Amino acid sequence: MLAPRLYRQRCSIELLTDLNLYHTDVAEELLENFLHDLCGTLGMTIIVDPIIRTVDDGTSAYVMFQESGCSVHSWYEHKFVSIDLYSCKPFMLSDVLDIIDYWFEPKEVEII
Repeated sequence: MLAPRLYRQRCSIELLTDLNLYHTDVAEELLENFLHDLCGTLGMTIIVDPIIRTVDDGTSAYVMFQESGCSVHSWYEHKFVSIDLYSCKPFMLSDVLDIIDYWFEPKEVEII
């Protein structure tokens, strides 16, 4: 392992949801609220508020926090959401999954 004394933790989670993410305002607000809640719950220090962009087939968001960052991508047609979290600070996966359950009401979840 490179840099064995450097702590790092990551998780990638994919999910399917029945939430209506086709409405740009709904999707953007959902992703922003999710990222703020995630950072607050995990005790991360936000450096840059979530950056959110919508394209024809989905919405993506990224938040940079002092301990690293998190990106979220949604694809409307497939009702699919992908979340990538990387941190140099320990976090509990169960906390992440609880926040995902609250905001996305997933029908299926896969931890990669």
